Amino acid sequence: MFEALFDTLMFIAAIVIIVVLVNLSSSLAKVKEQTTYLTQMLPWIQAQLGLNDRGAPPQVQPTPQPVQPQQRQYQPQPQYQAQFAPQPQPTYRPQPQPQPQPQPQQQAPTQAPPPPHYHQPQPAVAPAAAAATPAATAPANSGAPQAHSVENLFGRNILGIVASVLVFLGLVFLGFLVVPFFSESIKITLMFLLSALLTAGGFLLNRRYSNNFTQALLGTGCGAFFISIMITHLYFHALSEIPAFALLLVWIAASLLITRQSQSMLVGVITHAGMIFSVCAGYLAGLDDSRLLVLILYQLLSTILIAGGNIFCCRKMYRFGLFASLSLTIFASSVMWMRFFAPAGGFESQLPPLVIAAAFLVQFLGSSFLAYLLFVSCVRVKDSAARVLLQVLNTLLWGAALFLNVTLLTIQLYTTFNGVSVNALSLYAPLPWALVVTLLVLTLVSLTLILLRKRMAFDQMMESVTVLLLAAAGAGLLLYHLIFHYWWDAAGPSLSYLIVLAVLLMGAKRLSGNRAFVIAARIVLGADGLFMLLGGFAELTDFATFWLSIAYLLVALALVWLSYRDLSPQSRSRYRTLVKLLLVIAFQVSLADILLAPNLLLLQQTYTPALLFLLCSALLLIMLVLKKDQPPLFFRINEFVVILLASFEIALSNTLLVSTLLNVLAALVCFTILLERIRRLAQTAALAARNPALPRPRSNIEILSALAITALFLALIGNLTDWFEHAYSLSLAAMSIALVIVILGFWSRCKALRLYGLVLVLLSVLKLVTYDIRDLDSLMRVVAFIGGGIICFGFSALYNFAVKRFELDSAPAGAPLAQGAPLAQTPLPPQGTAFTQVSPPPQGAPLTQAPPPPQTSMAQQASQQTPQQAPQQTPSQTPRRQ
Repeated sequence: MFEALFDTLMFIAAIVIIVVLVNLSSSLAKVKEQTTYLTQMLPWIQAQLGLNDRGAPPQVQPTPQPVQPQQRQYQPQPQYQAQFAPQPQPTYRPQPQPQPQPQPQQQAPTQAPPPPHYHQPQPAVAPAAAAATPAATAPANSGAPQAHSVENLFGRNILGIVASVLVFLGLVFLGFLVVPFFSESIKITLMFLLSALLTAGGFLLNRRYSNNFTQALLGTGCGAFFISIMITHLYFHALSEIPAFALLLVWIAASLLITRQSQSMLVGVITHAGMIFSVCAGYLAGLDDSRLLVLILYQLLSTILIAGGNIFCCRKMYRFGLFASLSLTIFASSVMWMRFFAPAGGFESQLPPLVIAAAFLVQFLGSSFLAYLLFVSCVRVKDSAARVLLQVLNTLLWGAALFLNVTLLTIQLYTTFNGVSVNALSLYAPLPWALVVTLLVLTLVSLTLILLRKRMAFDQMMESVTVLLLAAAGAGLLLYHLIFHYWWDAAGPSLSYLIVLAVLLMGAKRLSGNRAFVIAARIVLGADGLFMLLGGFAELTDFATFWLSIAYLLVALALVWLSYRDLSPQSRSRYRTLVKLLLVIAFQVSLADILLAPNLLLLQQTYTPALLFLLCSALLLIMLVLKKDQPPLFFRINEFVVILLASFEIALSNTLLVSTLLNVLAALVCFTILLERIRRLAQTAALAARNPALPRPRSNIEILSALAITALFLALIGNLTDWFEHAYSLSLAAMSIALVIVILGFWSRCKALRLYGLVLVLLSVLKLVTYDIRDLDSLMRVVAFIGGGIICFGFSALYNFAVKRFELDSAPAGAPLAQGAPLAQTPLPPQGTAFTQVSPPPQGAPLTQAPPPPQTSMAQQASQQTPQQAPQQTPSQTPRRQ
């Protein structure tokens, strides 16, 4: 019963496969027939349009041959051709010349109108063109079936397919009747005999009449041979595995040769389907130690036959055969993992681990070679979209083979030789090794591809797509490592290590010149910086040392700078400010993350905050000296925040020697920054005072500098002395600081600084007289009041002196001076200069232009002056009339 049911199912499956393939071959044959028909009709169309091979009208023949009466073609009738024949007509013919020359076409005498289908005034078709017209094209009333008519479709194609299917079904039902009475040997013999008859009949008929029916018959015979071999091996067990695989290899080679002889795509499709089915059935039939070598050998040989046979026999299926073979390597590797994987470590096999590892490496090398052949084939595709799509699919398949045969194999080998369970938390130990090996393979393949492009000169898009997909695979593995480490809280720092991938991508750009790689490197570097700021620096500092974190930060900043330098000059000018801001913010935040790590050894000595502010202020000072402090508003606010935080750190820090020294150094650097800012402001204000055309600097932002100076002075005084134990000392110190700020305001001509100093003094005096003297004795009150008074006298004297100075500097030449101003400051005319006294006009008289001085006086003045004393005739040096 089971045998009959199996035979029935096999025959039904064969029928379905044959019907599908026959329909496919029918469609292909129809397209081929249409192409052949159009090719045959092309000379006739050219003849009807009066065109020769080069598209020019044909030359008139002297004596065209009349068309035979039995050939009812679209040719001119004899009587119509006669008008173009050379007749002895003296009226229209020219006189004979000594040398016959080609004459232009002459108008034929008026005769009966030509037939309706020759209405165009064109000369008759030449005999050669008439002979070239296909004789098979008969008019509609000839009675012959048309090539594309429904009658021809059913008569030639459909009925042929129906006939082959009916014959095959008849043979199937005949087999149902007679098979139960035969032994297994007779059944096997009949299967192979029937396959041979179908194959031989289809081959012979196809050589003589190549059509859909003969190709379907030939494909049925080839498929019957494959089914016969598989049933004999799997069902009847009459063939062992090695002879069965040998027969299948012979069948693949013979089918490819038949494909070449018959030019039948149907046979080629059946050959590839048989190879795929046989490999899959071999691995699924039960993989054990004894069958591993045989299956791998058969897979390799069948792949070689398919790849090589497609080159010589069926080039149209070459790319499909490579894709199918590459997919089979992934399928085989998956089956091998399901069979040999052992959760407790090692392999579930009696074979040595190195033998199984060699089997996986053979699969990987085979998939790499197939991927290379497929890449070379994809390069030759003309359509760019199809070329890129095929290469993406090729890269994804090869990436799957890499993960199965290299990454997982490295983990399994590590657990095998170290006796570690895969399910334990110690899986993190082999994972870095697997990542390193995988990244090395990806780097080697990318380098090979870049070198191949220089040799083969293929499209840059192919290089970009392939390398970026490989980089994405590496980034995915690195992120998988990070997630695993964080989830299971494994030993070691939780780092993404994407910076390694960014370095490799930047190296690939240097080698290939492909800008897509440096763009990807920037993206990867930004992702790595984000992961580091979210806790990576703290993890690295706690696990390693402070200096390793600093080195990591400097390397990351250097990569960002190199990426910026790689831009074009226009792009560098556009993104200079943005890159600068990112570098400054990244350095400060990363440095704070490093130095303020919870378990940092330096934190126990409590001087890391001082070191943080010293380094941040030093960076700002360097950028200020190098004039890289653009945009100014950002850097002024950044400097104010850093100095303010440094002041709080100085005020609240301990009295350790190292901490104090670092605080003093940080304060000196901050004072240098503030004084340099005010010096630049003073210089700009002085230039604007000398040249009114220059704009005056905006000084409102200097309020931040005044606040920073106040905070720094108070913090240093409070850290280095004990003056602030008394409240009046703080007021006197604030008044002293206000005096210094006012001096700086007068020096820099900055009104904001002066106003801030005055407000601070008034607040300090108010605090002194209302709050500070409550708990003081009489002597200390005297000291406080006298000290405050001296400081206020200093303010008053400073303002008196500065105001007079400003009046002198800003007074115009010849203007009346303020009372008490020294006369030495009055500008005098040059020695020897003569002036003409002009009396003022009477009150109420109309203003008229003053008469010019006499010419004689001007001449005398010019003669009295020496060449050294002669004044320059410029508008600024013209004598002012009194």
